[in-house]
Amino acid sequence: MQLRRSRRTLLWACFVLSAPTSAVAQSGVEEVRACLARNVPKHSSSQILELVYDHPARGKRACRAKVFDTRAPDGLRAGKVCMLEPQDLAGVQLLSQEVAGAPPRTRVFSPEIGHAKPVSGSGPGGRICGSDVSYEDLQRLQLLNRPEIFERLPDAEVEGRAVFVLQAKPLEASQSAYTRVLSYVDKVTCVVLRSESFQGGDKPRKVMTAKPQDLLEHGGIRVPGLAVMEDLREGSHTTLTLEDLETDDEVHAKNFTDASLEKRCH
Repeated sequence: MQLRRSRRTLLWACFVLSAPTSAVAQSGVEEVRACLARNVPKHSSSQILELVYDHPARGKRACRAKVFDTRAPDGLRAGKVCMLEPQDLAGVQLLSQEVAGAPPRTRVFSPEIGHAKPVSGSGPGGRICGSDVSYEDLQRLQLLNRPEIFERLPDAEVEGRAVFVLQAKPLEASQSAYTRVLSYVDKVTCVVLRSESFQGGDKPRKVMTAKPQDLLEHGGIRVPGLAVMEDLREGSHTTLTLEDLETDDEVHAKNFTDASLEKRCH
């Protein structure tokens, strides 16, 4: 990976990293917000997500899920994950709902338990299919609103592409599993080509990378068709592959309620 920072430094602060729907920031950050907003569907989106987890000691594990999101009349968004495979995880559902001025509200349903339970603890804990991708990581990939201290750092290059560089820190430690997150946003496609998630110190705990040639596009919305999440502490990585991207299709709001978690996904 080639990553080169430009000489000029722009530094601004606001209260959210990746949410184009948050409060207005300074002009430097507003440029990036407008860019990110280009890849947030006006109403909804859906896709099939395949995760392949590879750990040096635990081996490989593959999972498939349906992932979709919607925007409510009040402007707040919600994202949902419905596990399809493997059989032991089929029927598990994860619902994340934006909350004004707070991190997304997250609930998990498991057929074994028979009811939904909230995700609590230091940040949105838990991992999708036991992979390197946590619930919080997925919320960030879906660009769900989070109240954070945000800074625009010097522009850079990733794989020869000009990118914006943004840093986010949680307002409170309990609101995130990370102390800070750096996102490298492609200036042309407005897709995050690289993210670095820190848990203290100067070295990231996790690094997510995507390549511009692997992007999917539907209705003017672009998302990474292929991405890799690495856990540098564990020495593991998860490959994420997206298929069947659709935007602004018929995704009913009733599929994003607590009651919907106890019903079959569709």
